Amino acid sequence: MIPPWLEQLESLGVLDLSWNKLNGKIPLWLGNLNNLFFVDLSNNLFSGELPESFTQIKSLISSNSSSEHASIEDFPLLFKNNSADKGLQYKHVSSFQPSLILSSNLLVGPVLCGLGHLVNLHVLDLSWNNFSGGIPDELSNMSSLEALNLSHNDLSGSIPASLTKLSFLSKFDVSYNNLAGDIPAGGQFSTFANEDFVGNSALCLLQNASCTEEAPFVKTGNEQHRGMDTAMPAMTYMTVEVGFAFGLLMVWNALFFIRAWRVAYFQMIDRFFDMIYVMIMVKVNKLRRKWEYKVHP
Repeated sequence: MIPPWLEQLESLGVLDLSWNKLNGKIPLWLGNLNNLFFVDLSNNLFSGELPESFTQIKSLISSNSSSEHASIEDFPLLFKNNSADKGLQYKHVSSFQPSLILSSNLLVGPVLCGLGHLVNLHVLDLSWNNFSGGIPDELSNMSSLEALNLSHNDLSGSIPASLTKLSFLSKFDVSYNNLAGDIPAGGQFSTFANEDFVGNSALCLLQNASCTEEAPFVKTGNEQHRGMDTAMPAMTYMTVEVGFAFGLLMVWNALFFIRAWRVAYFQMIDRFFDMIYVMIMVKVNKLRRKWEYKVHP
């Protein structure tokens, strides 16, 4: 679990605990560290809901709360999303993008509306969790947001049209949820690809087109496919049943009208059961002798 002694580090600005085996709930006090502006807890096993305190991180609400960081040119910082990433090198701690990266955990519950208060946040990544409910309209208040990743969750409802107000938003991904309706048009949304929205069966992927206009054609196609899907198995079963009945009738006719075949068939059956009987009796006698030897050696 996240050690409680971290709560005493009041000047802590950057916290990266990613790619570990940390579990349990994210502690409430983590959001009370006034200078914290970069948090990466991704690729762990954290569960439960996101603490409400994360909507009140002072350094992400007001730029006046963040402390000034000195230059550390002799000790460069390298930030990499994964082992294959070339990464970014920083000479100042303050050069890190203000970020909340909580991807690839077991977090549940809603996406907190209060996250909209974090006007200084640049990156919000909640992907690969189990968040549910709708996308809050309040996220449109995050005026500095550059990247929003909500993919691979269980979110429902529509994408708020107010998100088009995020003029700095360059990365947006809501793929593989349960979203529905139209994709908002205008603003930065005109630069996003369909890959950022796939995996939502009720979401219209054709930008600048209404899902309701396409619905009749989609419905008709689905009905045709459903009719074909139900007709094909029925024809298959019927063919198999007719073939089985025809084969059984042919065997029965051969045995009934050809006496030699009938005699040979029943002799074969008798020999088969005789063989089974002999094998069983041999096994029984062997087991009986072993048992008698153990009782009377």
